[in-house]
Amino acid sequence: MVHKFEIIIIKLLYKLLMLFPENSRYNFGGFLGKLAYKYINSRREITYKNLKIAFPEKSEEELEKIAKKSFEIIGKTFLAGFWTPNIIETDKVKIKNKKLLDDIYNKNKGVILVGLHMGNIEANLKLAKYYKTYDVIRRQKNPYLDDFINNNRRKTGINLIYKGKTTIRELIKAIKNKNLISLFSDHYDSGGIELDFFGKPTRMSTGAITIALKYNAPIVLFFNTLNEDNTSTIHIKKEFILFKTGNLEKDIILNMKRIIKEYENIIREYPEQWMWLHKRWR
Repeated sequence: MVHKFEIIIIKLLYKLLMLFPENSRYNFGGFLGKLAYKYINSRREITYKNLKIAFPEKSEEELEKIAKKSFEIIGKTFLAGFWTPNIIETDKVKIKNKKLLDDIYNKNKGVILVGLHMGNIEANLKLAKYYKTYDVIRRQKNPYLDDFINNNRRKTGINLIYKGKTTIRELIKAIKNKNLISLFSDHYDSGGIELDFFGKPTRMSTGAITIALKYNAPIVLFFNTLNEDNTSTIHIKKEFILFKTGNLEKDIILNMKRIIKEYENIIREYPEQWMWLHKRWR
C-alpha cells in the first residue's frame, strides 16, 4: 500500500512539473538542491569531509562554493530524469569528441565506457541513440517506482542490466556481441580492491578493467557536465590504453591505479560536477 501511494505522488509530481517550461523545472531542481544542502546535515557533512580529503589546499570559502554548486547540480539532475527522453533528440545534450567513440565502436570489438558520477548522468542515455548500449542499475525497493523510472529510461533505447548475481555474465555477453557497455567505477565498492584515491585508501570496483583485459575490449573514458544554460555535454575524454604484462592480477591493479589518476584529474578540473555527498572513504 505504501509503495502504491508513493508512486501515485511521484506521478502527480511528474504531471505537475511537465506543465512548466523546461528551464523552470531545472531551476526548481536547483532550488531543491539548495534546500538539501541547508537541511540534510548528514549529507552536507559527508560532502565537506570528502572535499577536505580531495582538496586540502583549498580554503573553507572555496570548499563551500564547490559544495553548494554540487548540491544544486544534483537537484537538477534528480528532476531531469523525468524528462530525459524528451531532450535526447535535441541539441540540448551534446556529445564532445563523438568521432573518437565512433571510430573505436566501428572496429567491432565492443566498447567499455568507464565514467564518473558527474553532471546530468541521465543525459548520458543519449549514447543509446547511436550505439547499442547496456547500462547497469540498482533495482528500486518500490517495484512500481522501479517500473516508472526504468521504463522511462528504456524510451531512450538503452538496455538495462540490474545489479545482481548475473550482472557480470550479462556484461560479458554484451561485449562478446560487440556492443557498448557503460560502467561507473568511482563509487566506494566493498567488494572491490583497496587503492589510493586522492591519497587516501578506499575500495573500488575492478569490473571494467577485468572484462577489458580478459576479452580484449577497448576502454573509453567519459563523463558528463551540466552546463549553466541547463544543457548537458557528454565528454568522450580518451581511449584508455591498457598496460598488459600477462599477469592478470597485477595488470588489474596497475591499470586501476592509472585510471584512478584519470578520475582525479577530471574531478579537479570540474569539482562542482562530481557527487560529493556519498561516502567515498570508509
